[in-house]
Amino acid sequence: MAAKERIDKLFGDMKTFIERNSERDIIRMANRKGFWNLTMVNASERHGNFFGLVMMMQTTAGRSILKPLFDNKGIVYDDMLETCLLVLSWDQFLQDFNEPFQ
Repeated sequence: MAAKERIDKLFGDMKTFIERNSERDIIRMANRKGFWNLTMVNASERHGNFFGLVMMMQTTAGRSILKPLFDNKGIVYDDMLETCLLVLSWDQFLQDFNEPFQ
């Protein structure tokens, strides 16, 4: 099975498990036409899919699929994962209600 199909399958399984076992405030993810097809996905679903990608990158199965793809492009997998985590952290900081210091 090609890497793209394996990622679609892993993402679909992960999305199902998260939605089944989480609270209602989980970020929306979309997998209507596969993980890589973002044409029919709105902005919040893209954000959720990015969150899902970062979660996939932290699993053993996700690492085994994605790391060779990153390596082929000369991208250090762990550096990319750390960067993605920082982007999600910054986004959460910006979206949180931040009271002014007194």
